Amino acid sequence: MLVGNFVQRMSMNRSDLATREDWVVLLGTRDRFVPNVIDPAARPQPGNRVIMGGFFLAGMKFTRKDFWQIPSAVIEGTVVDPDRRSEDQVGLVLIQVPAGRYDGFSGGPAACLGWQGELRVWGTIVYQGYADQHGVRRYVLGAAPLPDDIRDQRLWKSY
Repeated sequence: MLVGNFVQRMSMNRSDLATREDWVVLLGTRDRFVPNVIDPAARPQPGNRVIMGGFFLAGMKFTRKDFWQIPSAVIEGTVVDPDRRSEDQVGLVLIQVPAGRYDGFSGGPAACLGWQGELRVWGTIVYQGYADQHGVRRYVLGAAPLPDDIRDQRLWKSY
């Protein structure tokens, strides 16, 4: 994978990034799988279902060989609109999921289903924590929406 040429992100120092800014866009050098549709406009609204991908890694110790054999996981959640947001949640779409540890989901895709049942990726998972909605504390994953103009950005191709 190659890091995309997003000048505004390349100039940032990792130690200065807030949780909601802990992401970069990667470009594959070749298609390894049937690609999903990248569609920033598919961003869901409260109550909509979201499909997310990642790896359940919490508390596990892997050898190098084991690490490459970790099965991926797909989970579903529902978008919530909290009563208020913490500083780390500003700008994120918050998705209610069962309480747990989702450390291996950081950087994973957040998608919705299109009209024809196709996956439409609109964001990247960057946060896990709690949000209060109507007096109920909910466990959430936070997804950073992809920029609306991502398709217009020029990406490095150094291969």
